[in-house]
Amino acid sequence: MSACGLIVFYLIFAVFWGVWPFNGVDIRPMQHSQGYDVYFYHPDEREEYLGGVKGLDACAGKAYLWAKDKGIIDSSKWKYKCKPKING
Repeated sequence: MSACGLIVFYLIFAVFWGVWPFNGVDIRPMQHSQGYDVYFYHPDEREEYLGGVKGLDACAGKAYLWAKDKGIIDSSKWKYKCKPKING
């Protein structure tokens, strides 16, 4: 494939997958900008709402930092859930 063909292929890929290098933001697929509600589950199965974030990595990070702040990070019993926010 020629260099011109590779450039055209990359540009088409970038548009459809949201990996656009010229917009000044982190290169991440579009679905990482999805909003999520973060729920934390204590070892006794109590649910606690931690707030909203953008992206799954931020969801996991918020739950981890919350558990660390509460001193239960070493417990293998806590869980978290990321529920997508529905825009509409």
